[in-house]
Amino acid sequence: MDCHIAPYENTRYTGDRMFAAAVEAGLRDKSAIHGVFDMGKHRMLAGEYEKVLGKLNEHQCDSKCLKNESGKCLVKVADTYLDNNGKYMKDYEDFMVRGLPVGSGEAESGIRHIIKRRMSVAGAWEEKNAPLLLALLAIRASHWWDDFWRWRDGRDRQAWHDRKLGKIKTVFRGRRGKGAKKAVADQGVQKAAA
Repeated sequence: MDCHIAPYENTRYTGDRMFAAAVEAGLRDKSAIHGVFDMGKHRMLAGEYEKVLGKLNEHQCDSKCLKNESGKCLVKVADTYLDNNGKYMKDYEDFMVRGLPVGSGEAESGIRHIIKRRMSVAGAWEEKNAPLLLALLAIRASHWWDDFWRWRDGRDRQAWHDRKLGKIKTVFRGRRGKGAKKAVADQGVQKAAA
């Protein structure tokens, strides 16, 4: 399960992970991929790709421009995106005839109803644990919950068996009691005195 927060400044990392997931799902050289986005969706559906691109090209940046985290004008970011990916955005009529989604509403709805509802519970999680919690939420929403726990149970049984046979070393991960801390401290004092 691959769940991560995609930072704007590191799209390469996100792209690499998405590509690896697509290859694992069966992506090949001649595979057709259907992606969704929202930018100018209604005008794109109306076949106005060139008009949208023309309006973006006309934009003159000034101090009032909205900027992304990298300080780039958002209009210029959109313009560059359309220039680089326009060949993939001209088939909207075909998408509609085939009943394929063209907006990210389904994904946004999932975020709002599945992820945000759980992640916004105050004190229920820590940021460092977010990827693990998101993975579990995705597993449950995908109806893989029972399959996941069967897989996890099998993996844990195999690890237990491997430890018994000495194939892997047992690593203590729990908290040590006060007596253990005192013993470790006493050893340190004895070494320092010697």
